[in-house]
Amino acid sequence: MIFVVAAVIGLSAVSAQAKTAKAPKAIPEPATAEQMQEAFASTDTVVLHGIVFGAGRATITPASRPILDEIKKLMDLDPVLKISIEVHTDATGKSSANLEISKRRAMALRDSLIKRGVDAKRLTWQGYGDAKPVDTNSNAKGRAKNRRVELVKK
Repeated sequence: MIFVVAAVIGLSAVSAQAKTAKAPKAIPEPATAEQMQEAFASTDTVVLHGIVFGAGRATITPASRPILDEIKKLMDLDPVLKISIEVHTDATGKSSANLEISKRRAMALRDSLIKRGVDAKRLTWQGYGDAKPVDTNSNAKGRAKNRRVELVKK
C-alpha cells in the first residue's frame, strides 16, 4: 500500500500558529524549483503534492524523487534560503503514533535532501502528527487535506 501526502491548501489552511502569517501556497504538480521560489516570494509556507511514503512508514518511495530533486534545485537557486520541513497526518489511529510517524517522515525528507547535497544547516524538520488539521477528519477528502508536507521559510 502506498501513502500519498497531498493537500489542497487555501486561506482556510492558515494554522492557528501564526494568524498574521501569509497564507500557505499550494504548488501544482509537477512542482518546479522556479514555482517554489516564486511562491516563497509571496508566502512563508509552500505545500507540495506528490511526496509519497510507504503506508505507515517513513520510507520515501521512488515516486518522490522528482519533487525532492526540485527542492534541491530550489535550495541551489537561493543559497541563503533556510527551510523547515513540516509533516502532518490525519487523525486516523492513535495521536501518539501519528506524531511519531510524522517526525520520522520529516527526518527522512531532511536526510534525503542532505544526501542530494543540501547543507544540513539550512534544514530543520518538525513532525506535527494530527495536531494541526486544516480540514475535518470525518471524511476521506478532509483527511487527505490534513496529510501534508509543508516547506516553511525560516
